[in-house]
Amino acid sequence: MASDTEMRRLAFIKHMFQTGVEESRQPRPMCVKAILSFHDSVELFLDLAGDTLGVNTKNTPFLGYWDKLNPALETGELTQRERMRRLNDHRNSLKHGGRFPSAEEIDADRAYVSAFFVDNTPTVFGVGFEEVSLIMMVSREDIRKRLETARESIDGGRFGEALDDIAIACFELVFGYSRRFREAFIDSGFYFGQSFRSEAFYTSPVHGRELQTFVRKVAEALDAIRPAMRVLALGLDYKRYAKFRVLTPIVYRAAKGGTYRVLRRPGSPSPTAEICEFCVAFTIEAAIHLQEFEAGLDLLDAGEAGEA
Repeated sequence: MASDTEMRRLAFIKHMFQTGVEESRQPRPMCVKAILSFHDSVELFLDLAGDTLGVNTKNTPFLGYWDKLNPALETGELTQRERMRRLNDHRNSLKHGGRFPSAEEIDADRAYVSAFFVDNTPTVFGVGFEEVSLIMMVSREDIRKRLETARESIDGGRFGEALDDIAIACFELVFGYSRRFREAFIDSGFYFGQSFRSEAFYTSPVHGRELQTFVRKVAEALDAIRPAMRVLALGLDYKRYAKFRVLTPIVYRAAKGGTYRVLRRPGSPSPTAEICEFCVAFTIEAAIHLQEFEAGLDLLDAGEAGEA
């Protein structure tokens, strides 16, 4: 059974592979980067296998790992060597020859690398590749538990339930961040004013219909800007956040009581396993990014009314 250290390294390897999967689905020529991510993820796996099995793999050529590692395995052997030879050829042609692989070659390599991990992770580490997750690297217990619940829902095919938990986890992580800092420090730098989204605000009497319309439009514009400003201020990838936001439901948290409410976004795509995997990955990346900043700070856990 893999140790905690090995699981953390495997989690990073899986993250790199998933990055390659996302890159492979981008338009050309951006999708070509996937070949490098796929190759790096496999090579990191082989290096970790050498460390786990006590085999010195220093300066080992890519295809030489199979010859070195297989004798050290008690049961089974590493598979997918010929398919990884193909991946290695594509990587070398790209990196050293400037040849871009075709879309069909990238699709095939994605499938082959996935099969490599599914076949070889249990052989070397005694765990299934599907059991490896970066969730264990999230330090905040409340976020980690929600993501673990979401993972159980994904495994059970309950993708809508999974997206609810993922959306709440990200809301609590990102949009509760400024209040947690504000309660610890007077000026956090991450506070952009209160939300205007309240029934009382929109229904309160205002002198003149034109003025009321103007105030409503200003409020709506500010409510649209505030989340974007906060995401950018926290140093998160806004394009990935924008994609996350389209795919996940709207989350509201009551100002009193801290209860959550989720609403489906009009026109959002039907939940799928692929959508859930992207949203989990984004939330984990955000959590790891933010917890580095929080290191050594004793921040209070508090929610914030509004929309994620």
